[in-house]
Amino acid sequence: MARLQTFPTDYVKSLLNFTRTHGLKLQWSEWEVDYGTFQRIQNYIEGYEDIVTVTFQTNNEKVEPWNGFLLASGMFQHWGGSIQSWYWQERGYGSEFDMPTSVLLEHALAGRKLGAEILEFEPYWYLFDNGEPRENLQLLMTVLTSA
Repeated sequence: MARLQTFPTDYVKSLLNFTRTHGLKLQWSEWEVDYGTFQRIQNYIEGYEDIVTVTFQTNNEKVEPWNGFLLASGMFQHWGGSIQSWYWQERGYGSEFDMPTSVLLEHALAGRKLGAEILEFEPYWYLFDNGEPRENLQLLMTVLTSA
């Protein structure tokens, strides 16, 4: 949407119809909040608000996670957060591997405190190494299950 390209409305409606017909739910994950993107998503999912959860991705270089979560929570019946270590890279602080676990935890706890229905985490390699949980994941699980 940032490039103001034509959006495939008919295709999205067919996916939403398929989802409803088969008793599924859909997660729409988005980092862009400029260009009226969240307002457009509201229009695209009209009539499907009960089965669509819109998640704000924390890899937005301009919008802090707390503000993105507040925006999503105020606009969508079902909302969540996509907590991403790419936040660190997009801000110019270094590689996504370098993001301190404390920042990941801060973002996750902010989403949880504001009432996110879904917390999704990316990229997988920040949390797993050859299929084994990294310390980042272990700490995240400890904090989320004890808070």
